[in-house]
Amino acid sequence: MVNQQPRRSFCKKDNYITKLKNHGLVRGFSFYNSPMDIGSGHWIFAGLFAFSFVVATVYAYRDDLKRTPSLFQGSWKFLLGVVLVVMILIVVKILFRFSH
Repeated sequence: MVNQQPRRSFCKKDNYITKLKNHGLVRGFSFYNSPMDIGSGHWIFAGLFAFSFVVATVYAYRDDLKRTPSLFQGSWKFLLGVVLVVMILIVVKILFRFSH
């Protein structure tokens, strides 16, 4: 059997994380053990980001809609489907919150 040396990391970040793991300060990624709480500020930022993304996308494609409207036929059905799926997920989340 060959005497193997432990693997040396050339990245300081790897050594730092290894030290934290050895002391039990870092566990595997899990939403349940996550030390970060998602507060109202996070949700406000997410909502504003999503809204601004949609506005920017509509603004960018408004000229395409005027030039080639045939490419956008039925896009309202897709948008309606996305909205319905999101609403269903929210309802399921609320129902599971009250059932536990």
